Amino acid sequence: MTQQIILIHGGDPFNEDRDYLEHLRQAEVKLEYLLPKHDWKMTIDQILGGGYQVLAPRMPGKDNARYEHWCIWFEKLIPFLDSDIILVGHSLGAVFLPKYLATHTLPSRITALILISAPSAQTPDLGDFALVEEIRPIADKVGQIHLFHSQDDPVVPYSAVLDFASAWPSAHIHSFKDRGHFNQIEFPELLDLITSL
Repeated sequence: MTQQIILIHGGDPFNEDRDYLEHLRQAEVKLEYLLPKHDWKMTIDQILGGGYQVLAPRMPGKDNARYEHWCIWFEKLIPFLDSDIILVGHSLGAVFLPKYLATHTLPSRITALILISAPSAQTPDLGDFALVEEIRPIADKVGQIHLFHSQDDPVVPYSAVLDFASAWPSAHIHSFKDRGHFNQIEFPELLDLITSL
């Protein structure tokens, strides 16, 4: 039997379209932004191998994300879910999953919820992804919660992981000093965690 993993990527939310347009006008473009991106999310299924099925939907409007749009698209996955899943969210995907689970129940058993560089309720500029619901009860819906965060994350401050840890005292914190926003090519610690579950 294969272990199913649902991987939700990050994105950029804005409160209003005019904020997004202003962002486009003011954004500094660097050569590294124009080159194809190769990171752990693109190879995780190949590295894990045949005992795992990784579903990694491209969430709509990644550059101008809306929570309601992501909910609609995420719910289209439900017919394909196995009875036992691992949920992995990175960046905006790591705040989408708790927000969704706070108000919805999936038909599958959630072995683990793994959040990487997750923005918390205290993180500014999350648009409609901001956590307003009580997230403590989520701990009762999942087998384990794992939080990955790096102290040098330039996108989400390290204090965010502490916010989640206070809501979920039983969560496992995987703290790093030099991983930034976890956009590296290899992520062996995540792979080790998944294969140990």
